[in-house]
Order: sequence, then C-alpha cells, then structure tokens
Amino acid sequence: MATARVAVVAGATGLVGSHLWPLLAERTDVWSEVVLLARRPQPDLPPNVHCVVVDFEELATLASLKADDYFCCLGTTLKTAGSKEAFRRVDHDYVVDIARRLKANGLQQLITISAVGAAADSVFFYNRVKGETERDLTALDVPSTTFLRPSLLLGERREQRLLEGVAIGCLGWTAPLWRGPLGPYRPVEASSVAQAMCQVAVEGMSGGASAAPRIVDSAMIQTLSDRYRKPLL
Repeated sequence: MATARVAVVAGATGLVGSHLWPLLAERTDVWSEVVLLARRPQPDLPPNVHCVVVDFEELATLASLKADDYFCCLGTTLKTAGSKEAFRRVDHDYVVDIARRLKANGLQQLITISAVGAAADSVFFYNRVKGETERDLTALDVPSTTFLRPSLLLGERREQRLLEGVAIGCLGWTAPLWRGPLGPYRPVEASSVAQAMCQVAVEGMSGGASAAPRIVDSAMIQTLSDRYRKPLL
C-alpha cells in the first residue's frame, strides 16, 4: 500500500464530503495528510487534516497546492445558484479548474461525483453540465480518473428541498429492490457514496493507470461501499 499520500477534498462540508473526509483521515496507512478546500475555516480537525480557506472565484491562490488524490464533491442546485450560469460555474468551472491546477503539480488520481444520465450532448441542462464536466476532466489526462454517477442521494441536508424530500420518502425504502436494469437508478445513501469513493481510491492505487475513466453507477457504488465496510480477506 502506498503511504505518505496527500488527499484534497473539495466540497468537504457538503452532503457527501462531510462523510468522506473523516474516512480519509482515518486511513493514516494511506494518506498522511488530508486537505479540505472550504469557504470558511473548519473547527476541531484531527492533526492530519487541515483546511485551506478558498475563494472559488480566485482559484489562482491554489497554484502551489499539491495532491496525489483529488476527491471532488462540489455541487449546487439551480435554486441555490440562482441562474444557469452560476450553476455551471460551480458544477463545471470550479471542479475542472481545481483539477487542472492539481494536475500541473503531479496529481495521480481524480475521483469526482457526477450524476446518472451525465452526457455532454444531453437535452437536459443538468445532465449536459455534468457530461461537459466529465468530458473536460477526462481531457486533463490524469493517470487514474473515476466518475461516480449516483442517482437520488439519501441523507440529511442543510437545505430542504420539497420535491426531493417527497421522492426520498417514496423511493428511499425501496432502494434494495432496484436491481438489474434498474440498478443505475437505485437511490443511494450519501455515506455509501463516501465509502465507495474511499474504496475506489485505495483500489486505484494498486490497479495501475487506466486508459479511460472508470464510470461507477449507483449499483456499483453500493457494491464498493459494502466492500469498504467488509474488506475481502
């Protein structure tokens, strides 16, 4: 197992990121340092975790930041962003710009949350932005790249979304029934996505560089999460 690696987490205070960074911090056999990119300081962090306060409109301040592994959990909603342009700036521009700067400093592995249905030619704005983000991250040619495409994310959110809450209430309890062709659309816990990201990273270190990005749908996210919680002997 590789040691003394540095992990950078963008979106560390969000639904998935808040589950992810503690998992990385626990794996001191893999990561000697975990760097959180956040808009404001984060209190009570473990000794091997520190926060870099970032103005995402001024990412040139990250020019000297180095990382072996970049975990991107950045994302917003049209309602929160206020416009399509602002949404794209968060879900595409910030994500790609950070990756580009880290790649210039030797980034080895990129693991990003995308979305089911992501496609650069999609007629749906949300899916199109996610697809364009995948396309532009792929073009950076990071040695190992993985896109996680969860369906409906389950978990406690700071921002209440009425329609999403109704969907979670109706579909969340049926998650184990979404198998076969429905697997990619299976609702998945945010904590399971975080576990899957950690598992993907560890497996990627021993699997060598891949010629094409790895796509992980909701069904595979659950499999990776189970593998993380119950390691194969």
